[in-house]
Amino acid sequence: MRHPYSTNNFEVIEILYASNDFLVAIGRWHTNNTGLDIAMQWRYENNKGYPNSYGNLQWFLVHGCLSESILYGLLSNHLKFKNRDYSIKVLEALMAVKGF
Repeated sequence: MRHPYSTNNFEVIEILYASNDFLVAIGRWHTNNTGLDIAMQWRYENNKGYPNSYGNLQWFLVHGCLSESILYGLLSNHLKFKNRDYSIKVLEALMAVKGF
């Protein structure tokens, strides 16, 4: 089943971080058929946010060299607040991005 936050350009597999107005996800960018990507977006009320295209919310693809740093930061944050479920999701994402 397609994730409700998926778009034409980015198929969301898992949300790794969610706050009131910011999301980080792992998924597949439409031009990358070989691996997984990290993407982010800012969400505001009424499903508006950044980036967007003609009023439709989109995802910002994180360059591969920054993905690891962002995932390490998320893992540290989730461990600090003892958020076990998200810690496991981020650790699995980190392993996938590194090719384990």
